[in-house]
Parts: sequence; structure tokens; C-alpha cells
Amino acid sequence: VRADGSVLLTRRAIQPRIGSWVFPGGFMDVGETAEQAAARETMEEAHLEVRNLSLLGVYTRIEPGVVVIVYLGEAVGEAEVGDETSEVRWFATADIPWDELAFDTTPWALKAWLERTGQQ
Repeated sequence: VRADGSVLLTRRAIQPRIGSWVFPGGFMDVGETAEQAAARETMEEAHLEVRNLSLLGVYTRIEPGVVVIVYLGEAVGEAEVGDETSEVRWFATADIPWDELAFDTTPWALKAWLERTGQQ
């Protein structure tokens, strides 16, 4: 999720990687599209509605069997902490906490977003 050139990251309040930062995400439910899952997970983890989703990339995690589909989306409203998060925060590109990111796919997607927007 992005707004005014910043990106929304959430601090994980659950394992794995509790305390680290990641963009909102999770597993798809049976019967929903990938876009619906992205919007639902953002609502669950950041209490934030998103619109105008567009595909950023598809990434295969190093551990077998995990595929991460990342969308860009525009924020509608204000983000708040969800059940699986301890903090939500908007980061300017210069302030992204690269050393505290949760999963290998997180920096991959963030770097792709920066490249796409000409910020890297």
C-alpha cells in the first residue's frame, strides 16, 4: 500500500519473524481472487481499505511451496494496528528499515516498487 510516495509496513505480532516489518499479506482463502485476498489481508492487518490494485510481481520464497503475489494499492483512510500486527507505519523510501524486514520476498518487492517508481 502506498500514499504520497510512502509505503505502509506492519510490524508482525505473530510468528514467524515476530517484531519484524512486512507489507500486509497472508494466505488466500478458497473462492477468493488474489486481489480480494490482498485487500482482505490489508484490512485484517492494518484496518485499511485499498483500491486500484495493480500487480507488482510474483515471487517464490526460498522455502519450498510458497508463492507471494504482491500488489500495489492506494490507501483509503487511516491505517491502524490489527490482530496480527503490533505497529503500522508509513515509511518514506529513505527510511525503509531494510535490516528489519521479515521475509526474503519483502525486500525483493520493495526494491521492485522503488525501481518501478524511479526511486532507486
